[in-house]
Parts: sequence; structure tokens; C-alpha cells
Amino acid sequence: MQKCLSSVVSVVAVTGSTQSSGSGVIVYRNEIQGFVYVITNYHVICNESTHEIADDIVAFLYGREGVKYDGVSGLQLNNVVYVGGSPQDDIAILKVYISSELWSKTCATVAKIGDSSRLAVGTAVGAIGNSKGHGIALTRGVLSMDSEYTKFQRPDKINSASHVRVLRYDAYIINGNSGGGLFNVNGELIGIVNASATEANFYYAIPVDVAYGIYQNVIANCTSTNLVAERIGLGVRVA
Repeated sequence: MQKCLSSVVSVVAVTGSTQSSGSGVIVYRNEIQGFVYVITNYHVICNESTHEIADDIVAFLYGREGVKYDGVSGLQLNNVVYVGGSPQDDIAILKVYISSELWSKTCATVAKIGDSSRLAVGTAVGAIGNSKGHGIALTRGVLSMDSEYTKFQRPDKINSASHVRVLRYDAYIINGNSGGGLFNVNGELIGIVNASATEANFYYAIPVDVAYGIYQNVIANCTSTNLVAERIGLGVRVA
């Protein structure tokens, strides 16, 4: 489980004087061109007042969180590009450029993608994220529900809700963990940490089968003028 730490990044989103912290998980690495793709929650990078993507997004690799947000760290301001996402699924994809001196065995590790369709209740899990915005931390628990739906407020629209399929578990999370990874004991990514439940000690994660599918969709279909993942539509005509 400790090996998973270097696949999780801290994310800071800034709009004007407003700053919020979250997490993300590295799912692709291109060392030649010097970037990684990161899956995070849409609400992590969407300003809650304007309902727009934050003006600036900054990412910190594991072990670099001590360098406070100031645009100086080897991970410079504007080093993160929002590629696209799905607001109704609360998933966003980031392209993070990383300076050459930070490529090493101990940072920018690609998460091993698991299979959330084969999970069983009682499976041991670990949640890794940027807890309280203070740096990458790990908590452990078990899977309480392998599939259910929860309702959440869409971050991109006012008074608009969306129903999302989630995993339920009891590994403690707090503000800043959103967008981080839920892993099994084999170190495989099985979900993207999303939210806490209204009931005490229950938390939610978007299944990796959903989140990774959106990532593939975004990479294949999103452009500079189309930042929303394509959705399958069924045409029906009533005669």
C-alpha cells in the first residue's frame, strides 16, 4: 500500500483570492515529453462561487507538499492543464507538466488500475489523499457496499443535482482527500475518493471502472474547444 503514495498528488485550485485543496491520481506517465495525466474530482478544480474551472491549478508530487503554494517549487504556476471531464460524474482529467529533475523512482508513479466490478463487501481498502491540504496521507478500512447510488450537487451548475454510482467504505477521509485514490491490498486503484456520507463513518468513491472510462473518453474525444466527455445517446422517435 505504501508504494501507492507516489501515484497520488496534491492539487491546489486558485481563483482570485480563493484557494482550495484536493487530490489526484496519476494514471499515465510520458517521461519523454515530461508530463503525466491525473484523474481528480471535478469539484476539486471547479470554483464553488463561479461554477467555472479555476483560473490556476497547481499540483505537488508526493514528498513535495512542504513547498507552499507560491509559484516556486519546480512545479510552476500554470503547470497544470485541464484536459476535460464529466461534471455529472464528478471526474476531471489534468495534464501535469513536470520538470526533469523531479523524475525519479520515488515520484510520479503510475497507479495500477484494478477492477471495481469484481469487488466484494469486506475487502480491505486504503484511501490516500491530501488530507486537510497538509500533504499525502493514508487511512485504512473495509468496503461496506460494492455499488450504490448517491445524490450530489453538480459543481458546474446552480441547484442542479446528479446521481452517481459509488463504492461505500469506512476508511476515514476529510476535506482535501477528494480526488485521491482508493486502493486494495494489492496496491490496485479501485476508486476515486469523492465525498463523505451523512451517516457517521461512511465515505464514497467513484468506481475506477467509471473514472478510468471517463479518462479514456476525454483523451480520445476532448479538444481545446470541447472539454466535456462524450456521452452515449440513444435516438428514439415516437410515431
